[in-house]
Amino acid sequence: MIEYQHLLNKYDIKCDINMLESIWNESNRYYHNLEHLTDLFNQIDEVSKNEDYSEADIDTLKLSALFHDIVYDVNNNDNEVKSNEMFLSLCKDKNNPIIKEVSKIILETETHIPTSKLSELFCSMDMDILNRDFDSLLKWENGIYEEYKSYETYKFGRILFLNECLDKYPLNQGNLLKLIKYVGDNY
Repeated sequence: MIEYQHLLNKYDIKCDINMLESIWNESNRYYHNLEHLTDLFNQIDEVSKNEDYSEADIDTLKLSALFHDIVYDVNNNDNEVKSNEMFLSLCKDKNNPIIKEVSKIILETETHIPTSKLSELFCSMDMDILNRDFDSLLKWENGIYEEYKSYETYKFGRILFLNECLDKYPLNQGNLLKLIKYVGDNY
């Protein structure tokens, strides 16, 4: 991740990439970890090949990836707000349009209801796991379960969430239904 230090420096974000990497690597993170972050960077790299996106757009997406889950505590329901607060506390120029857009994107990952083209793109990347094969979904599910397994209502809430995803990801309904059955049978 050291290659992203230049991005922090470019936008005068006062933190060391190694600190961010250690946060993403915390032992309580089973899905919202470096693997998820790397997946987002890989998706952004693919998008960067599209001439419709400027260098500033790609920088915005990368900064959003770095900070969108930087605060992640399963016991709190304001992780996006806290992530955004941390991000802004590290930014020297909070009025920079890119900083403002990153801040908005971070906050919109709470609901995944975007209000801009870049936020829509980032939210779709963040939730891209829901378009993947069953083995990928199962790996995701196991990570989410490890993060939330202390909640007695995990099974009920998770099945409710996954059922809501059926209409949003119609091309992957078969795998999602298989995952819903897995959650119902195993948790």
